[in-house]
Amino acid sequence: MHEVPADTAAEILVVDDDPDVRTFVRAVLESDGHRVVEAGSGQDAIQRLRIRRPALVLLDVMMPAMDGFAAVHAIKREPGPFVPVILLTALDDPASRAKGINAGADEILAKPVHPFELRLRCRAMLRIHQLTEELHAANRRLRALARTDELTEVRNRRGLRSALTREFRRAERYGGALTVLAFDVDRFKNVNDDHGHAVGDKVLHAVASALKHGIREVDVVGRIGGEEFVVLAPETPARDGVAVAERLRRAVAEKLVTTPHGHEVRVTVSCGVATLSDVHARSPEELLGFADAALYSAKANGRNRTEMAAPVAEAEAHCPPPAPITMKIPVPS
Repeated sequence: MHEVPADTAAEILVVDDDPDVRTFVRAVLESDGHRVVEAGSGQDAIQRLRIRRPALVLLDVMMPAMDGFAAVHAIKREPGPFVPVILLTALDDPASRAKGINAGADEILAKPVHPFELRLRCRAMLRIHQLTEELHAANRRLRALARTDELTEVRNRRGLRSALTREFRRAERYGGALTVLAFDVDRFKNVNDDHGHAVGDKVLHAVASALKHGIREVDVVGRIGGEEFVVLAPETPARDGVAVAERLRRAVAEKLVTTPHGHEVRVTVSCGVATLSDVHARSPEELLGFADAALYSAKANGRNRTEMAAPVAEAEAHCPPPAPITMKIPVPS
């Protein structure tokens, strides 16, 4: 028995109209520790693939109704992660092999199949599948890093802008309620001056944590620079948006950061709230600008409070809106 480690065992789909061939291939692969699923036709294989994608497909060429060439072509056109396909064929002439490769097969294995050759080719294809999965995972991590603020581990400006644009277009198309909440840490400069920038960084991380853990899974939180954060709340009308802002404001106020010298630091935030259906913003940047203007009012009116952007009549929506947050509005810290 040629067992492979559990972390390299894979699910393999064997497609052949001959049950004896399927039994033989199953025995070889299961002796290597793999899980084998069988299909008796190309159509059946495609249906199984749509339900659950295996790590590898072994596909006979000579089958009724849909031969292996047509089946591999159809499999490769199915959406989803990469699945390597090995064609099993008694047609070992160059033209048939070329036809199989042109149809999308990743490897050709001649019948009758020798167990050693079967194991060797399967291991090679499974290794390619594993490397492909690792590459996709690495690319996903890189994309996540590109839109993540390194200090606070929430979205950065780029990531937030992408999410805001997506949610703005969705709300415009389907008429959903989109609310934007802009937060700014009150008197943050004093934290840096009194305790140093390392403590200031810990405070920003604590604020981001309070915001992140106080929102729904569909909401998005990001840091757009300095001590300013934004929360996107899809399908959230204005009244609910204010309630969310107040809950998050209190959550931040309860956060405690201890300095290396044992001092306890707490901060508060001011918040501005703007709802698309109230302000009739014409772009994502304008909607963010309304929220930031409301934040400015919260700062000017005493800090540690929430202000709502005033509703704007549709006729007034053609007038220039508050300055969008392409540059930070100079508000008192």
